[in-house]
Amino acid sequence: MNISLAVLYICAIPYVAALVDLKKVCKLIATGHPFSVKIPKCLKRISIYAASEVVLFNLITVVLFFAYDVYLYAVTILPCIIISIVGVSIALLSFVFSKLYEQVVEMKEELDNTI
Repeated sequence: MNISLAVLYICAIPYVAALVDLKKVCKLIATGHPFSVKIPKCLKRISIYAASEVVLFNLITVVLFFAYDVYLYAVTILPCIIISIVGVSIALLSFVFSKLYEQVVEMKEELDNTI
């Protein structure tokens, strides 16, 4: 039981870090700084956290399967597939949004400099 609790906490580290960065993004947008340079950086970190969560969860799941001789039933495979798809989707979307937001910030700075 102790190993499963430790694994749960290890898998929660990237998730909590991504939530902290998402809170920073929301706070910047809500306080009137929607074109801050910090937002694309936070979005890139969120994509890294999401990708690391996928890798970490699948790696720990495989290790636990071999350590406890758990067979690959549908009940054990389904969470791996769902977390992998959701994590990869979040990673790709946040990476694309960070690149898009970088371009928006550059366009905003150019517009401010021309006026």
